[in-house]
Amino acid sequence: MRLLGMVMEDAETKELEYRGVWHHNRALAFQQGPFENATNNIGEFLAIVHALALMTKRKIDWPIYSDSLTAIGWVRRKRA
Repeated sequence: MRLLGMVMEDAETKELEYRGVWHHNRALAFQQGPFENATNNIGEFLAIVHALALMTKRKIDWPIYSDSLTAIGWVRRKRA
């Protein structure tokens, strides 16, 4: 099973929200926001960190998918 991160940004309101979705059934795992004046990369980073925390709490080891190389790099280097 896998967890997908999704980020949505509204260009008009400059609001951002993120959510995690279980890949196997598309069920919502978590959702946060809206956040004002946040960038897409920050949203991707927050979604990855949220997914890592959720999976650590549940003691599961599944892949997390994100298309943001910037956010993935921040997580690997443990900084944002």
